[in-house]
Amino acid sequence: MDYNQLEALIKKYWDCETSLEEEERLREWFRTHEVPERFKETAKLFSYFDEQKQKATDKQFDEKLLKNVQAKSK
Repeated sequence: MDYNQLEALIKKYWDCETSLEEEERLREWFRTHEVPERFKETAKLFSYFDEQKQKATDKQFDEKLLKNVQAKSK
């Protein structure tokens, strides 16, 4: 995706008009590319979303692990 396409997709995102697939394309782009200064704030937002998703996944794993340990100790 070139910068013009990226800029158009970001505008579409802020206008709440992106599909889930387009949002995933944005997330992937921000994860794998050097981000130009003008997109740094948007990149931080997507990075935050990734961090929160990872924390939720880690919490779910911890809860399942705890349940398994508790069940085995009974």
